[in-house]
Amino acid sequence: LICHNNDLILDTITSRCHKITLPPLKKSDFNLIVKNNLKKISPDDCELLYKIFRAEPGIAISFAKSKALETLTEIKNLPNNFSKLKNFAQNYKSDDLTSWYHFNLIIQYLISEKFTANTDINPTELSKFGIAALELQQKASQTLKLNLNRKDFIINAIRKLQAL
Repeated sequence: LICHNNDLILDTITSRCHKITLPPLKKSDFNLIVKNNLKKISPDDCELLYKIFRAEPGIAISFAKSKALETLTEIKNLPNNFSKLKNFAQNYKSDDLTSWYHFNLIIQYLISEKFTANTDINPTELSKFGIAALELQQKASQTLKLNLNRKDFIINAIRKLQAL
């Protein structure tokens, strides 16, 4: 068995398995796998995928093939303008689970990017980023479980991101 989350495998199965922990991929190996699967990827996009996914080139490839890199760039460049946010949310295809998962990965990455950009951050400010990330994860989960309006979540998530 190959598994990324041992907690999801029944104890009766894991008791018959031998655990082998593999080291994370080197950046050069990650880039090679991504470039072999995405022929037209730019070095900048490959670097961005490495920052987001590090040891998961398969998910990075799926992310890139789904046009999520373009979505990430679009969200980064959205002005703090409600009508443009609403337009983005209306046009974003969030009905399928893959797009929904990718959108949430994008938001979490952008929060961490804003956090790392603030080098002179005090502890109070530091907690603001952690709380924002946690709140958005919980709201995304609730939105999915309770089948709430995803467009509203998208608008609110981007507005929260812009407020950080």
